[in-house]
Amino acid sequence: MNRSSAKTQSAMLEAMQERQVTIGGITYKMPQDIFIVIATQNPIEQEGTYPLSEAQTDRFMIKEKITYPSADQEIIIMNKIENGTINSKLPAVLTLEDVDKVQDIADKVYVDHSVKKYIADIVTATRYPEQHIDKKIAGYIRIGASPRATINFLKIAKANALMSGRTYAVPEDVKNMRHQVLRHRIGLNYAAVADNVSVETIIDKLVSSMQHGRSLDFDDLREYRYGDDVNYIDWKSSSRVGKTLIRRYFADRKHDVLFIGDTGKKMTGDTPAGESKEQIALMTFGVAAYLLGKQGVNYALSCCGSESSRVSSFTSGPMHLEEL
Repeated sequence: MNRSSAKTQSAMLEAMQERQVTIGGITYKMPQDIFIVIATQNPIEQEGTYPLSEAQTDRFMIKEKITYPSADQEIIIMNKIENGTINSKLPAVLTLEDVDKVQDIADKVYVDHSVKKYIADIVTATRYPEQHIDKKIAGYIRIGASPRATINFLKIAKANALMSGRTYAVPEDVKNMRHQVLRHRIGLNYAAVADNVSVETIIDKLVSSMQHGRSLDFDDLREYRYGDDVNYIDWKSSSRVGKTLIRRYFADRKHDVLFIGDTGKKMTGDTPAGESKEQIALMTFGVAAYLLGKQGVNYALSCCGSESSRVSSFTSGPMHLEEL
């Protein structure tokens, strides 16, 4: 593409965006929806090439950096050249219909509103960086990301979720692709080049700034593990810290809880640890009641023993716990 004139480049980009090409004033639709453009860019060989404008590079979903192969990889390349397998034809693993079906499934992956806000906040931060990061670092940014960054973040988060075996996207699906989606959409000025500040460094600082805000109570949260019930994911907290968090305690709010305390004579003795059975019972009740109260669950205490039993009212809150 970069060896073609701007007019020819525009024709290729029309195929990328509008899925059609126009030749001599006649428009031709692409034969199928599956159309992928992969453009390579050699940072050394620039002579005789036409650089793509920001509006043109913005149409590419991601930009990936490929560095030199490792020594072990170089040996593999030499071995494949020797045995003639480097140019061997690979068997097809998918049909066009399969790809079309997978794309349709990816479109149906669930993305919570909080994850969408996480995407929007990251992209917006590239446009107003001085509100999120140090002013000196923010001053290196010449132009922020366009709405295409938001759209492609959403698409790639869905694809990542599907490849991970999930039907829903999590903040990590966005955060893990931050460099690929943003590095060709954020324009840096000459001061950044002079100070040797990379666009990846600025992206990391912007994404990290999304974690700031009102403090979270992590007592009831832990990181999501495979097999957890997705209904317990705390999307709001997850989108703020950039990782998936799940509620550790999720009480059933449809039922009240009744604690039954034994106040009989057998509870007056001491345990081998030196604490009375009554103290242990009180501590157990206190912790359980505190956790239920935090979830808004009403509970009551019934004391049964040698004397007549009584049942307290069903309610929650610290005053109720202190009274009991």
